[in-house]
Amino acid sequence: MLGPHLLRPLAGAEDLARELVRSLDPIQRTVATLSPVPPVDLVTANRARVSDGDLPLPLADIWRDRFEGELDERLRTIQQHAERSVGLTTEHLEAVRLTSTPQGVSGRLLSAGQREMLRSLLDVYVRRIPDDLADEETAKYAGPLVEDLSFSWAGGTSPVNRTTTEWRAQGWSPSTTTPNEEPTTFTACGATLRATSVTTCSRVTTSKHPMIAEGIVTRADRSIG
Repeated sequence: MLGPHLLRPLAGAEDLARELVRSLDPIQRTVATLSPVPPVDLVTANRARVSDGDLPLPLADIWRDRFEGELDERLRTIQQHAERSVGLTTEHLEAVRLTSTPQGVSGRLLSAGQREMLRSLLDVYVRRIPDDLADEETAKYAGPLVEDLSFSWAGGTSPVNRTTTEWRAQGWSPSTTTPNEEPTTFTACGATLRATSVTTCSRVTTSKHPMIAEGIVTRADRSIG
C-alpha cells in the first residue's frame, strides 16, 4: 500500500496529488483541469502500450477473455452505475482522452515548491521497485528535468468532500531503450466494494518516448452491485 489507511491503498499518492492541485493558483488550475468530472478508471487502463487517442476501457474489456451471460451483464451494470454516480458524459471522456502532446500545466509554469511536490508524487510510485531500477527512473525527472512534465487533473478539489478524482503527469522521457523494446510499466490496483466503496488505481509507463503517470480514486456512497 502507498499509505497508512486500510481503505485507501494509494493514500500517499492521492494526498500528494490533491495537495499539488490545491496549491495551484487560479490560472494554473484552469490550465491543469481537463474536466470537472473524472473517468471512473484509468485512461491508460491496463494496456501494454498506450497510444494517442486512448480512452478508458470498459470494465468488461480489461480482462484477456470475454465474459458472457450473467457475469457480463453484472460488469456492465457496475460500469453504468459508476458512470452515473459521478455524472460522466461523452464530453467529459473526450476531455481526458490521451494525447501524445502532454496535457495540463507545464512543469515550467510551476513554482519550485510545486515541482518538488510533483517529484514526490512520482517517487511514491517509482520507489516501489528495486532501488537500481528506481534510480534509473527517478533520474528521468530529477532536477530541472521535471520541468519537461505536465500535470493535469480531473474532478473536484475539495479537501472535505472527496469525490472521484484523476491525476496525470505526462512528458517526454529520455531512454536508452531500443525501438524493439517493450515499455517498462508498473501497475497497481486495489478495490473495496462495501458500505463506502473505494477503488484506487495507479500506473506509471516509461518508454523510449512518453512518460505517463496516472492515478484515480473512486468513491461511492453505497456498495456497487
